[in-house]
Amino acid sequence: MISLAFLSPGRAADAAGLHPVARSPMERRQRDAGAVFEERDGWLVPVSIPGEAEHLRTAAIGDLSHLGKIEVRTDRTSGWTPADTGRSHSYRISPRRTLVLCPTAETGRLLEEIARQPQCKLALDVTAALGILAIAGPERWTVVRRLTHLHEAGSSGEVAHVNSVHLLEIDATVWLVFPQEFGHYLWEVAVDRAVPLGGGPAGIDAILGKHA
Repeated sequence: MISLAFLSPGRAADAAGLHPVARSPMERRQRDAGAVFEERDGWLVPVSIPGEAEHLRTAAIGDLSHLGKIEVRTDRTSGWTPADTGRSHSYRISPRRTLVLCPTAETGRLLEEIARQPQCKLALDVTAALGILAIAGPERWTVVRRLTHLHEAGSSGEVAHVNSVHLLEIDATVWLVFPQEFGHYLWEVAVDRAVPLGGGPAGIDAILGKHA
């Protein structure tokens, strides 16, 4: 079943002359860096940041918090995990909990599809609860080593003194998935570690190599 559906950013709609737009907790620092923003799928996202082409040669720091995030819960015995599709990616948090990451526009459809599976006990859109910081470039793991003792994709733990961070590697880019309230801080720390390597901030089009 789908529980607490009202928490999903995708359910926001224009009303009384107001146009709701979701924003990342890292937005302020991206504005400070001169980011150009666009509205996409209900989110205001940094599509480009000055100097990003140079930063990508070593370690570029990007914000993918707009991507959909679905927490899936099963019983202890099912062992079922939603399959990756090439556009969605699954990460098992615990024996009964899996996090699915997907394109923003596909979140609602995928949520309903997962919820219909008999093994699924709960499917919840947690997009607004989690941030995603991406590190791209040949020195991405150097930045990670300067942030945490976690050095392998698929691990979870403390990153820059922030607990409950999931460390993934997708399409040769390291993704840090974390509670959104730490976004401002983690952005500053990650950029600070990248700058001595010749890296720095980048927009989502540079990080993903396409519109997303």
